[in-house]
Amino acid sequence: MQSSRRAPLALALAATSTLAFSSCSLFRLGGGAEEEIVTSEESPAEIADAADARAEEARQAAREQEPVVRGAITKIKPFHLQPDKDYSAADPAIPFEAQHYLYGAITSEERLSRYGHYYTIFWKSENRTAPVDILFEYRQRETGSAIAKIRLTEESPRRKNQSKIQLTGDEYFAKGSITSWRITLTQNGEVIGQDRSFLWE
Repeated sequence: MQSSRRAPLALALAATSTLAFSSCSLFRLGGGAEEEIVTSEESPAEIADAADARAEEARQAAREQEPVVRGAITKIKPFHLQPDKDYSAADPAIPFEAQHYLYGAITSEERLSRYGHYYTIFWKSENRTAPVDILFEYRQRETGSAIAKIRLTEESPRRKNQSKIQLTGDEYFAKGSITSWRITLTQNGEVIGQDRSFLWE
């Protein structure tokens, strides 16, 4: 008789337990106190979407803190044309470039005026409505730490640009080869690009 009375009681407890776990809240008894545990009603896909949205918000905040790129020097191509150097080389580009800078120089005086340093600067500017100033600072072998400067201005910059700077002839022979250099681009008083040689300090 006693066991038959316990059976309905066990079934009632099992049903109550099932109902409790199927609801959104669980009540756990411990030490005489009730604790409510709220379960999420979101599906795994909704949880993943919410996580993606939070990650995108974090990325957007990081992008807003990044400095705006208004321009840059993308490449500098130097060439040193020396009077006592043999330019016959396995790489055909080297003698071709030397011949390019000497093209049209007939007399020895004309050839001497071509020897020196040539720099081709490749750069870009997002703002095409304002001029860009190009400052070339350099040191030479015979003048030590003294800094000389060459300035150019591009009045109508395009998105991609190419500028040339040279130090040749009397200035080159009197003060020697360039030992270090720095190139700075400014637009509307703001630096938009800069590059330097390894030895520049």
